[in-house]
Amino acid sequence: INETQYESYITKDGKFLFPTGIDLKAAAAQAAETAAASGEQAPDSMATVSADFGKCLTEKGTKFYGAWWCSHCQNQKKTLGDALQYVNYIECEKTPTSQGDLIDACKNAKIESFPTWIFADDTRNAGELTLTQLAEKSGCQLK
Repeated sequence: INETQYESYITKDGKFLFPTGIDLKAAAAQAAETAAASGEQAPDSMATVSADFGKCLTEKGTKFYGAWWCSHCQNQKKTLGDALQYVNYIECEKTPTSQGDLIDACKNAKIESFPTWIFADDTRNAGELTLTQLAEKSGCQLK
């Protein structure tokens, strides 16, 4: 991570395990400093997303459909950071016992996988999107 080596293992289900804690905020700050010093932009995953970006996504009619159990949805939420609270997020499965039983809004939108993004022009993207991809598809400015 940011060219720092950490002891890590891969679990049976393919997830990474780090026996020691990693301060992700410090890693993000270090990446931003390094990028600024070299005149580059910080990578999407390390960028700080403004509330205005989240508000713009909603104002432009962008919808984010997900499920509580979906690891890719969790990753997408982390990418959005604090801007997530302003994004039109639709939780398709309300409880652990409802897995596979979508709420009506998701059935009506014909959501078949998570995460799914639907844009104002009715195009859709299934899977995680970068902030740059979201900006391009929605017309919102990353700030």
